[in-house]
Amino acid sequence: MSVFVKGHALGATLLGGLVLLLAAAGCQPLSELEPVQGRLAALSGEGPPPGYISGTIPPAYQGRANPFSLQDANAIRQGRVIYTTGVGSLSCFHCHGANGLGDGPRALKMDQLPASFAAPALRDAFRHHQDYVYWWVSAGVDRTVMPGFQDVLTEEEIWQAITYAWYLGEESTTREASWLGKRTSVGR
Repeated sequence: MSVFVKGHALGATLLGGLVLLLAAAGCQPLSELEPVQGRLAALSGEGPPPGYISGTIPPAYQGRANPFSLQDANAIRQGRVIYTTGVGSLSCFHCHGANGLGDGPRALKMDQLPASFAAPALRDAFRHHQDYVYWWVSAGVDRTVMPGFQDVLTEEEIWQAITYAWYLGEESTTREASWLGKRTSVGR
């Protein structure tokens, strides 16, 4: 029953209203619905999820720029290997999924859904706030389950993984609407 309009949260708003209406009718305790509303807010496309820009970027990360471009086939190829295989039991794929939409095998088991690289705020960050993206991947993201990889990947490997995630975000924008419909359906 969701209606998603590119760049708008109409579906999340309608679904959120339906959830509240069902709660008022006694269908489910409101306390059980609050986490759903939080996840819906993160999907709205109105900005990055909580914790993505928390305070000032540490000086060690300020001004960093991705040395690779979306035209660098080797960086994308190497980034894909890092993204899919990861380190130990951690990989980008497990949470963000094969297409970078936040639909990995672990995604629906999480209290807070992973970010979709096709979300407008993240696509903007990949293009214009690369120092923030490097900070998030290196140190992890406050108030989320996003781990930091600075202790297990080199700077070059982090940038390659970021480049691949950026590539997925650009490629995935046309596929995002169908996945958002699945992610926000009542009862998950």
